[in-house]
Amino acid sequence: MAASASPSVSPSRSPSISPSASRSPSISPSRSPSISPSASPSYGYQEENVYLSGAAVGDVLAMNIGKTDDETPIYYELETQELEFGNRIIKKSLQDKMLVFSENAADSKLQITPDEKNAINIDNINLGKRVAHTTLPVIEANFVTIRWYGNATQKSPVLEGFYFNNVQEKGII
Repeated sequence: MAASASPSVSPSRSPSISPSASRSPSISPSRSPSISPSASPSYGYQEENVYLSGAAVGDVLAMNIGKTDDETPIYYELETQELEFGNRIIKKSLQDKMLVFSENAADSKLQITPDEKNAINIDNINLGKRVAHTTLPVIEANFVTIRWYGNATQKSPVLEGFYFNNVQEKGII
C-alpha cells in the first residue's frame, strides 16, 4: 500500500485552499477561497432565487423573492380534507361559534362546503385578527370541507387552524 500525503492545516486561522506547485495539495491560512461554516451543506428547506428575463416590459424577474408576481398579487387557496367530526355516517349540526387562527390573513376569505354541495361563504368574520370568530349559520352535514383563499401582496398569510364551538350529532339521517 502506497503512502499518501495528507494536507497540512494551520490551527491559528480559518483554513483556505490554495494551489500548490507540489503534487500534494496544502491548506494554508493566507489565501482564498475561504472555507467557512456557511459553505457547509445544510439540510431542510433552502430557498434559492431564480432570475428570469423576458417580462412584458423587458424586466428581469426574480422567483422566490418578494410578495408579488411582476406587480400582480399572488393568489393562494387551501382546501381542507373532509372533516367528519367523528363517524361519517352520523349527520352533524355545526352552529354557534367558529374560531379561525391565522396570521396576516386580513384579505382572506372562507367558505364551508357541506357534503360536497354548494359552498357557504363566511362573510361576517374579521380575519385581520390573530384569533377571529364568527357565528355560523346552522350547517347540517355528514362532513364539511373548508376553503381559505385570497390574494397576498404584503406579508405571507398563514392559516393555523379552526375550532368549532358547538357540533351536535343529529343521528343517522
